Parts: sequence; C-alpha cells; structure tokens
Amino acid sequence: MIQNRLRIEQELDSAADTAYTADAAGKTAPQPVEKVKAGKGLESDEPRFSSGRSLLSLLLATDLVAKDKALALIPYFLFLALLGTFYIGNRHLAERKNREVSGLKKEIKELKWNYTSTKAELMLQSKQSAVAIRASSLNLWESVRPPAKIVIIEK
Repeated sequence: MIQNRLRIEQELDSAADTAYTADAAGKTAPQPVEKVKAGKGLESDEPRFSSGRSLLSLLLATDLVAKDKALALIPYFLFLALLGTFYIGNRHLAERKNREVSGLKKEIKELKWNYTSTKAELMLQSKQSAVAIRASSLNLWESVRPPAKIVIIEK
C-alpha cells in the first residue's frame, strides 16, 4: 500500500514536469516544461534576464520595444518628468503659503483681541469720573458753574 502511494506520487511529480505539445503531424509528445513556451514548442532565442543586464537593455533588446520607438518617446517622457517636477514644486509652494496664511490669521486674531481690550480700557479711562480722579492728583478740579458765553460786539 505504501509502495503504491509512493509510485503514484512519483508519477504525479514527473507529470508536473512535462507538458504536451503537438508536432506538425498533429501528434502530441511529452516535453520538459523548460522547453515549452506558450504553445510555441521549443524555446526561442529571446534573451533571458541575467544579473549583468539592466531591465532597460532587455526591453530594448526584445521586439517588445524597438530602439527607434523608444528614442522617439524620450522627449515625451522628459516633458512628463518636467510636468511632475512643476507639480511637486507647486504643491510645496501651496503648502508653504497655507502655513503662512494660517500664521497670519492667528496674528490677526491676537491683534483684534489686543485692539478690543485697549479700546475698552480707553473708554473706561475717558469717563468723566475717571478723568476727575486723575485731575485731582494734579490739583485740578471740576468747575461748578456752567460755562459763560462770550459775545463780541462789533462797533
């Protein structure tokens, strides 16, 4: 029983490593998975990724992106990079202006409070009773008689 189970697992493992492709006559034949590529049969001569080549050189080496098309798109990508740079710079400028505006709003609130308190203090000090108290310290007093009208007679 254990031997049958091991044999079945080995068959499944070997079946997973092979794929079937059709040849010109229409007959199917097992081939290792490394040799099968998207229904084409054997591998083509396309370059594989290696650590010595960059992704850009691999893209330019394949038929996926032709060199002349890539070179024609460089000004477009430079324009997009320039737009991105302007966008980022504009965003930073807007953030700085927002912080400046919020600081100025706080300063305006503080100045309004200062104005209101100063105005209230001035109104209290300009009352007749407050003026009389301050004038008495200077040996000045309030007149008891009403003011007299001065009349000039012309000759």
